[in-house]
Amino acid sequence: MMEMPLTTEDYGGDGVDYSPHFLHLDDFPSFDAAVTWAKETAIRHGFLLFIASDAPQWRKRKDWSGFFIAVKAGEHGKHNHELVAYPEGHRQIGGLSPKVKQLVREMSDAQTKPSQIVIALQQKFPTDNPTVRHAATDMYGCICQLFYAHPTSVQLFCTWPYVVGIDSTYKTNKYNMPLVETVGVTPCNDNLLIGYALLQKKSSGSYQWVLECFGNILGESVQLSTIVTDRDFGLTKALAQVFTQTTHLLCTCHINEDMANRV
Repeated sequence: MMEMPLTTEDYGGDGVDYSPHFLHLDDFPSFDAAVTWAKETAIRHGFLLFIASDAPQWRKRKDWSGFFIAVKAGEHGKHNHELVAYPEGHRQIGGLSPKVKQLVREMSDAQTKPSQIVIALQQKFPTDNPTVRHAATDMYGCICQLFYAHPTSVQLFCTWPYVVGIDSTYKTNKYNMPLVETVGVTPCNDNLLIGYALLQKKSSGSYQWVLECFGNILGESVQLSTIVTDRDFGLTKALAQVFTQTTHLLCTCHINEDMANRV
């Protein structure tokens, strides 16, 4: 029996030949201009393009000072891997576009308040969405708390939702805000960083907001087994209100430190 050759669809690709979108009749004035155009073209069609430093398809014509793109149709123009389900978390797609960044710089130089910058961005560029998942604002409309997580990390954790460690640093960043980290454990016994949160203060109300955001991204079908903390009283109180059915354990590292300090 003759074996059929594998296609890009066998590796999880979508089977679409994207090579016609990269046809460009004119030469580019520089290598960087060609790369920029190709990357922008890829993003417009929902994926990213990475250029290898030794890629042979990027050549300079001997009889011309410009650069051109050599396109190969067929299997060369198709994805040979499964496409990412959540592109928002990637910096090139989920981040702000160059036009938005320029507007932010101009308004910042003009001493515009951050809340007014956010409003202007939402009005002028409604389709530009950064990777922020949840944000809390105060009575003046200023962001006072922020929670964000990468969807791929959340998806991976949901396949093994047994142990979560929650801890916070105390004002070690330039904003002087507590930084909370939620860390899971993979089946290979490796740490998995799930999400971060910047808090206004380390209070039970702030911790409750973080835990509610964390529960929302996990969904109702995911039941946490154990949460490990350093016995922060505000966090302990919030855990009892949000994750009522989850076991709460204390970190042995902090227990040993407390014992050493008291002996």
